[in-house]
Amino acid sequence: MAKKNVHLLPAYLVVGDDTLKRKTVMQRLRKRIDAMGDISLNCDTFDGQNASGEDIVAACNTLPFIGEKRLVEVTAADHLKKADREAIITYLGSPSPTTVLELVANSIAKNTRLYKVVDGLGDKAVISCETPKHRNIPDYVRKLAKSHGFQMTPGAVMELIDLVGDDMEAINAQLTKLSLSHMGTDPVNENEIASQVSRTAEPKIWDFTDALAARNMQKCLLVLSRMKKPSPTQLLSVSVNRIRELITAQALMKRGQIGQLAHVLQRQPWQVRNHRMWAKKYKPSELEHALVSARDADMAMKSGSDQNAVFTDWWVSVVTGRFN
Repeated sequence: MAKKNVHLLPAYLVVGDDTLKRKTVMQRLRKRIDAMGDISLNCDTFDGQNASGEDIVAACNTLPFIGEKRLVEVTAADHLKKADREAIITYLGSPSPTTVLELVANSIAKNTRLYKVVDGLGDKAVISCETPKHRNIPDYVRKLAKSHGFQMTPGAVMELIDLVGDDMEAINAQLTKLSLSHMGTDPVNENEIASQVSRTAEPKIWDFTDALAARNMQKCLLVLSRMKKPSPTQLLSVSVNRIRELITAQALMKRGQIGQLAHVLQRQPWQVRNHRMWAKKYKPSELEHALVSARDADMAMKSGSDQNAVFTDWWVSVVTGRFN
């Protein structure tokens, strides 16, 4: 006998840039509809890039066949044309009681009419699928690993993120592979990750500025070697910003106001959690010299000198403290 579920809303907005979360939500809703009847007979899927609002509404108003509910999925709902969005908004003013409309989007502004109308259907009508913030990714990976039936050491988690990046779908694919190859009950360790997972992620530009701030020559070289085509001018610009942040941190430390750093820099606290430690690695004169020499490096780049060579000379002098 089909299970009755009275808690489904007439529409949901599944929105966010985490494709894995979006797919998981879509699969769960399909299972809930399938428990109320054969979903293969009661599901229509549309692509918002080329679907018409009229066709979507018509599908929503179709009665279910041998079941209690129908599911109408609209992917890329953020690409719906204005007229098509308006047709859906009008429909949601009096939705069919036997249909669940699922709008899936990478991003839809909260001040749009479509967002507001769906949000007004219930507290859980809008389902956020945002990629976890950088600081939360390790915890998220550990939870994903547990869902696959195994645990990971902290080092293994960081190694996986370093190799694959923060693409949750790619990480999940690697965890699926590890669940098939991992033997025993011990946690997956760094060596297992290194032997099973290939590098697919390119380092982010802030990986370099973090290494520069930490005066870690080896890490700077490693990050640069893994970046496909880093722009020396862009790297110099963001590096100068980091130097200025460290100068600010030193000034606040001297006043006993380092706790105000996030506010002064207009950043989140987690984004500046290492600044105090990094600032202590430099003398004030070294940071000042880094700024002055960055100006000279910028002028040299613009005058036709080899940009890669100029940038390399600059960052090496900053890390080593050996200025010409």
